[in-house]
Amino acid sequence: MKTLVVLIIGVNFTFGQIDTLQEALKYYPLQNGNYWEYMDYFLNIIPYEEDSSFFSIQVTGDTILSNNKLYKVLIRKSIPFDGYISRSYERIDSSTACIYRYSTDTLFSDNEYLFDSLLAEPADTFAGSFWGHSFGGGNFFQTVCLNEYQDTIWNFATTFKVFQDESDIPAVTYTLAKGLGFTGSSAWELAYFSTTLRYAEIDGVEYGTQITGTENTNNNQSKIYFLYQNYPNPFNPATNIEYLIPQPGLVNIKVYDVLGNEIETLVNEEKIAGRYSVSFDGINLASGIYFYLLRSGSFTQMRKMILLK
Repeated sequence: MKTLVVLIIGVNFTFGQIDTLQEALKYYPLQNGNYWEYMDYFLNIIPYEEDSSFFSIQVTGDTILSNNKLYKVLIRKSIPFDGYISRSYERIDSSTACIYRYSTDTLFSDNEYLFDSLLAEPADTFAGSFWGHSFGGGNFFQTVCLNEYQDTIWNFATTFKVFQDESDIPAVTYTLAKGLGFTGSSAWELAYFSTTLRYAEIDGVEYGTQITGTENTNNNQSKIYFLYQNYPNPFNPATNIEYLIPQPGLVNIKVYDVLGNEIETLVNEEKIAGRYSVSFDGINLASGIYFYLLRSGSFTQMRKMILLK
């Protein structure tokens, strides 16, 4: 596994390097006016409890903060709007394609922390955090780029990057899409949390279906996707993978190694709503860690499994 270190001092870029940077920046379109709508979902098994809610994020302008750096202002509002508003501040270093978030926590140098490195490729790691905090008290920040793949969302063909923030427990898997930005995240330990992109307006172009504010948030089961942990795990040589699909659509499940190489396509077909199971046989593979990724519509979720011979 590689570790990505970004250090640029007085570098003269070639045209190829400039093109690479410009392509990387498309994974996080932080231009003024851009707007996203998401659904949050929570599931607790014991005691059984589930809930969902909706919110929007919009880039509203620019501001200089106490560290004398220029940030974009992101406003988050609940849907339907109930008076809740929160603000966050982010900036992108266009020379390194690194995203930084402002924090009032003096633990961080210059009151900011690395959120993402858009140049990261599969198997790269960097000292950043989706959460912005860690179980190591800020001393352990690590995110891994798990996978990169091409897919179509809302008739928009693009490239996705899947990351896992390992700074906290539970680790958070999240996805960025070129031209759309953050499309969703998920985490599972004693409870399951997910965020899914439902609608976006990027540079005046609309994607998905806008949330009306009248959706029945109590009818969660009809809205959620879920990728279960494989069983048994560790396994030798075969294991089962179950998944839940809330609506008809194309379902794709693939297996990857730790370097992001595709090992096998387990599912690639249209499915009606329901719970399904698929088996994976690693008889011809070496012992080690593998990942399986579910994609359907705007939803992505990845889990880790261990083959132990």
